[in-house]
Amino acid sequence: MDASGFSHDCQPRPLPPDLRLAAAERLVEAVGPAAREAAQRIIEAGQDGGIAFDHAQATIDVDRRAVRELALAIPSPGRSALVFLSRPDAAGDRPAERASCAAALTEHLASLPGHPFDIAQALPAARERWGVDALLAAGWGIVGELAYMRRPLRPDDAPRHGLLRHRETEPDLPDGVELEPIRIPDEGSPNMRVLVSALDDSYMDTLDCPELCGMRRTCDIVASHAAIGRPELAIWTLVRHEGRPAGAILLAGLPEQRCYELVYIGLGPTLRGMGLGELLMRRAIAQLGARVKQSASRSGWSLTCAVDIANAPAVRLYERLGFTAFDRRVACVHGLSSELSTGVGDR
Repeated sequence: MDASGFSHDCQPRPLPPDLRLAAAERLVEAVGPAAREAAQRIIEAGQDGGIAFDHAQATIDVDRRAVRELALAIPSPGRSALVFLSRPDAAGDRPAERASCAAALTEHLASLPGHPFDIAQALPAARERWGVDALLAAGWGIVGELAYMRRPLRPDDAPRHGLLRHRETEPDLPDGVELEPIRIPDEGSPNMRVLVSALDDSYMDTLDCPELCGMRRTCDIVASHAAIGRPELAIWTLVRHEGRPAGAILLAGLPEQRCYELVYIGLGPTLRGMGLGELLMRRAIAQLGARVKQSASRSGWSLTCAVDIANAPAVRLYERLGFTAFDRRVACVHGLSSELSTGVGDR
């Protein structure tokens, strides 16, 4: 036993390649043969699925060549890493080992040459307190509890008089407000600078995971938004106020899942309280309804979103528009860059 209370073979270490299948089994909810099959699919996905186990820390039962506990990071767009932890198993729960793996992985990510990651993120289900507790013990923070919501999309959501015009000025827009469709911008392009300005304005005094502000560069957040869904199906709309970028609504298309995702919606302080958020959402639903109406298969489509449950006005808006919750997750983060804000408060 060492000073931490673990036997020597239970200290976190990089995952040996021959234990990757065993490690994958520790990540899935299934048990028995079903767990082995699910783990095998993870391994077969390999680099194509972004799960290569290059960034993993585990405690090992040397005698049985088994993975006791595991923390795995998957690189994500926008200089971020998505972290997964091993689940409690039939052999019992080992919270201290799980937390030590999370801490070792966090240290590993922060010390990589070139510092490729600015932030590590994890989204354990709200019912999975074992995961939340391990991350908190490893020095992570909670930035919000997210409700995942969905709304069916139907052909009758489409406007009665055809598709909305790209640069139309709806008569019920507040004075000085214009909507401008934009393409997903390239890094360094004028569109990127304009969109970054719009998002930065919308982050001011936000109610949606406010502790995230300052933990990532806005251009990296845009990159992570752009990676969701198929680019050709994205509907990104810039909101201008008196010509100045002041918000955005970003929609992604995921046809394999028969859904669109509300990737982001936000307005700057000068545009709040005018009902503009609801107008943007109703407009988006109409646009997507028109797409569903034109598609070969009209049924089974939905619009999904994730919202901080502490953002009561947004939750009420989505409920008013017909969204219902289907999952809840805890947003846990750890900053990895000394150049950015890393402090978050526990909840």
